[in-house]
Amino acid sequence: MKLTSAEADARKAKEVNEKLEAALVKERKQSEKKHSELQTAISEERGRLRGLESSLHEFYQSQMESIIGEKVQLLQQHSDEFVQSVNREQEEEIQRFKREHQSEIDQVKKT
Repeated sequence: MKLTSAEADARKAKEVNEKLEAALVKERKQSEKKHSELQTAISEERGRLRGLESSLHEFYQSQMESIIGEKVQLLQQHSDEFVQSVNREQEEEIQRFKREHQSEIDQVKKT
């Protein structure tokens, strides 16, 4: 049985269509595989970035703690110096009042 030209063309078109579909399926599988690999790479990169962010946070936090510790220590030193200065001035004033008081007592005794 001999095929007519239309039947031969239809058969040939069917074969081409089947080859194209097979190629499309193969291409789709490769694309899905590549997509999966990229998703995995993205997930790994996000994890790495989270690790870096955490490390940076810890670094800056320790730097800030150090700086704040130094500032607190300096403020404490200034506070201590201020208290000593106030105490010294108080003692000087007390001694001055005592001298004035003694001077007044001496004046009263002389009269």
